[in-house]
Amino acid sequence: MKNNFNKIRIIFNPLAGRKTPLAFLGNKLLRIRKATHEKFKNMTECAQALSTALQKLGYDVEMCGTQGPCDAQRLSKEAVASGCELVVAMGGDGTINEVIQPLVNTKTALAVMPKGTANVFAQHLNLPLSIPAIAHTIAFGEKTLIDAGKLNEKYFCSMAGIGLDAAIIQSTDKFLKKILGGLAYFIVLLWELLFYPFDPILFTLDNSTEKNKAYLLIISNIQYYAGNLVLFPKANIHDGCLDVLAFKKKGFWTMLHFFYLLRTNKLRTYKHIHYFQCQKCDITGGHPFPMHCDAEYYGESPAVIEVVQNSLWIIQPKPGA
Repeated sequence: MKNNFNKIRIIFNPLAGRKTPLAFLGNKLLRIRKATHEKFKNMTECAQALSTALQKLGYDVEMCGTQGPCDAQRLSKEAVASGCELVVAMGGDGTINEVIQPLVNTKTALAVMPKGTANVFAQHLNLPLSIPAIAHTIAFGEKTLIDAGKLNEKYFCSMAGIGLDAAIIQSTDKFLKKILGGLAYFIVLLWELLFYPFDPILFTLDNSTEKNKAYLLIISNIQYYAGNLVLFPKANIHDGCLDVLAFKKKGFWTMLHFFYLLRTNKLRTYKHIHYFQCQKCDITGGHPFPMHCDAEYYGESPAVIEVVQNSLWIIQPKPGA
């Protein structure tokens, strides 16, 4: 049965998606899957192709290109206020994060056209990559209610991180990312491993008063991390919980070994990480640590990170599709 939407708004960044040959090579070396199969000159052309495909399916579609930082959030908020029933985020995880801010706890649903570097949320949903397949998913896919996460006052659909990975995101220049793709993060990783102080992060879970210690803390709503790497195999966007990884040992070689095991899918054998599930994680006082929200730098701790159950409508492929 076809999904009924009174209006669909596609939100995209007209300046995004222009990657250099080095970026494509870097992403290939890191085994980051290509965002789409089709070749487009720019994001506007890609958005127009999706708009045309949806119009052929009988939908009223409008395209909205962003003009600067946080503009995707403004355009999404306008869509909710106007009664638009579906917003399509065309971009990466950062674009999705902006778009969902006004959508949480509303009736307006989210669909995703993956066009970023890592696209971890799209990986978790097993979204197709071609324009016709995305249009078909929007028209005939499953509309479902999922959990979102919340870092202080900001929502996330994928993850939040405290410590090293947030420092890497903070230090990765957007220009370098455009030139080198995912390889930019790897280069900054090596630099940060040499100079990052690795002070202990203190945190509590749910209603417990027991303080836990970690040198890297990642709180996730999904299975994937840094592209197609499964870091949280038990994560489920419907279970009312967030999955927590706490890294218990510090040091250059220890962290390098961690990322090697993660890349080679052997992390389950590593004894220096602990997994938890919780509904709330408090990053208590002490040293301020860098934090990220859906791979976008957020600021410094302290913080309260919690699950917001059954709060975001999304469109995903039907099981077995």
